[in-house]
Amino acid sequence: MKLRRIAVQNAKDADRDPKRYSMAGFHWWLAYYKLTMLLVTSVCSLSSEKNGISKEDEDNAIRVFQECILPELLNMIQLNKGGSVWYCEERAVWSALVQCLCCLPKSVAMRFVKNHWDLMEASCLRDVSAELQDRAFDCDRVKQREEYMAPRAVAECVALVSSLCGYGMELNHGFMTRALPGPLAVKVLRRGVVPLLIKSAQSKNIYAANKATFGLGQISRIKDCREIIYQLPNNEGIKFVQELMASKHANCVSSALLLVLHLAWDKEWCKPLSEMEPPVEDVCLKMAAFGMKSILETVSEMREEAKRENHLHNNRVSKHILAKEDDQFLLLNKESERKLKNQLSWTSYEVEKNSGEITFLTISRCLLLLSSGCLLRYDEEIGGRARKIEGLHLANACIDIPIKESFNSVIALISNYMMFPSVPNPNDFSDPEHLIFSMFQKMEDDAREFTGEKQFEETDACLMRSVAKFYGNKEWKPIFSTLMKKVPYIAWYVEHAISRISWRENKLTEKDKNVIQSGTFREAEKRNGIHDRCSNLSGKLARCDNCGKIEGKRGEWKTCSRCNVAKYCGR
Repeated sequence: MKLRRIAVQNAKDADRDPKRYSMAGFHWWLAYYKLTMLLVTSVCSLSSEKNGISKEDEDNAIRVFQECILPELLNMIQLNKGGSVWYCEERAVWSALVQCLCCLPKSVAMRFVKNHWDLMEASCLRDVSAELQDRAFDCDRVKQREEYMAPRAVAECVALVSSLCGYGMELNHGFMTRALPGPLAVKVLRRGVVPLLIKSAQSKNIYAANKATFGLGQISRIKDCREIIYQLPNNEGIKFVQELMASKHANCVSSALLLVLHLAWDKEWCKPLSEMEPPVEDVCLKMAAFGMKSILETVSEMREEAKRENHLHNNRVSKHILAKEDDQFLLLNKESERKLKNQLSWTSYEVEKNSGEITFLTISRCLLLLSSGCLLRYDEEIGGRARKIEGLHLANACIDIPIKESFNSVIALISNYMMFPSVPNPNDFSDPEHLIFSMFQKMEDDAREFTGEKQFEETDACLMRSVAKFYGNKEWKPIFSTLMKKVPYIAWYVEHAISRISWRENKLTEKDKNVIQSGTFREAEKRNGIHDRCSNLSGKLARCDNCGKIEGKRGEWKTCSRCNVAKYCGR
């Protein structure tokens, strides 16, 4: 921490001195940032369960963070120091807090929210333009650097709030609802995180808006959040969602897709979402195409970089061999081996450890949104609007992505189509034979992994039911016959498993039609896998006894002075 203080002072001195190059200040600020991240690494390395750290070591890490590191970081926040702290300092502080709080136990994050929520809220909603006007700068270089960093410092604070929303979710092994609201998520909801994120998403600070949209996508798993957005006056809720979906920033649109996916869980949102302009389906297809194009471009760049590295390596090796510099040759070989070991090969880019990248997340969200109840509404003539715009072609194109979340999204889309009377025709897919082959291939791969650790998941059941319904349709029979002749294990699966899965007649009762038409209420929740913790209100925010609106922050509505029970919004 002493080195951080030295780096900060040297960075400020370098920026104030017009005789020194601007890069001098930049490198000192970079040193300050890396020293701050070193503190984060020291905390996270002692709190990670996968590293086999003992409970005593983790407790010591928590104590050091709370007693030593946290006070030091909070002392370098602009609002606490009346302008004496630079935005360059503050941005690193919020970045460090994001990583620390999201690697320590959630009890630490809950205590931080309890003690410092007002500081976070004020830092997110402040007007940095007014703050900059009120400050006196030593020189133009300092002014330019602070004007550049000010909106980014606010964005990092919003990122902390959004990260707490995501960290507050608990993993679930269900088919659709993969994350459930936990105590931390409910706590930030009570403190008014939804109105805060809405204001940040609507701000002119595009960096903060992108971070806030991420947070809304996470906290919208709680029904209270979805209702707060829906009850915004003058249909501002749907307009707000439309603005997010029309953003020019891919990260913002990707988070907005997750938000819309969660909004579609409620029946009151189904009609507004299905009538959005531009249509949700168009946005999904465009963003999915953008994601796939980005993957191809990334892999192409990695491939070209690998070619350049190999070319340079071969030239250096040839040069040292001709010069008979054995020592240099050995050093070069060691350096090359180290680079190759740390370098991600372009052939292994699509792997599970990269599933958190925005491109893969965007594709999965597009597929899930196309399968949602607000788009796949019952229609006598056609299963849903998504089929008209070749949504199933997208499923066919993405089924071979070797990432679990992407495959689950494809199966969700296909499985939801199976709720309708008519099975999708082979013509609805770009390559129906490859689709069926990939589904059987996935079954074969999963069958080899069924051990004590690998359990039969609901995704596997949906996969088998979908294949069985395809097999039961006469238009798909020729495709199955062709594959059974080509691939022996497919014939075995059809004979011993698929043909034994019975399906009722492809007719829907009036009750089934009502369930599909009405969106995702009780009966549909069981079918779509939406958990009760996501479909019920948290009970932590009060309703107005007059108009029925839900408060955005705990204690926002006034209590009746007579009964001390009823709540009123005062409008």
